[in-house]
Amino acid sequence: MNWEAVGAIGQMLGSVTVLVTLIYLAAQIRQNTTAVQAATFQSIIALASTFGDEVAKNPELRKVISAGLRTEPETEPDRSAFHFILLSLLRRYENMHYQSHLGLLPDAQWHGLRASLARYVTKPRFLSWWQRNAELFNGDFREFVAHLGSSDDIGSHFS
Repeated sequence: MNWEAVGAIGQMLGSVTVLVTLIYLAAQIRQNTTAVQAATFQSIIALASTFGDEVAKNPELRKVISAGLRTEPETEPDRSAFHFILLSLLRRYENMHYQSHLGLLPDAQWHGLRASLARYVTKPRFLSWWQRNAELFNGDFREFVAHLGSSDDIGSHFS
């Protein structure tokens, strides 16, 4: 065997090694992406659950939200509370929207969360608040909410 043959065998083994390494790295990246998506979804659900738990445990908070979605809150403290409740809630949705655009929140998981937001977007009092405060949110999210609220068939946004 001459040195050229040994070199060719070495190059072939090197190529196979690179190919095996690339396949392994692709599998690791896919596994890491799945883990990041799962962690993102877990974090989002934890935040949403925390908000829901706070509302469920606090009758005054429930009253402010319920009244605020039906009529203009009567007192300045109630108007302020309603403002910060919606701001907090929508910041969470803005984060979810962002995570979905990054591909970290798959559409299957984002679907039900969007449906929850759509329930708020259809309320006239929400729309009034949104018109006064939309500039507090990023442009992509504002467009998303506007599109969500402008449809007669909100379910069409979830297919």
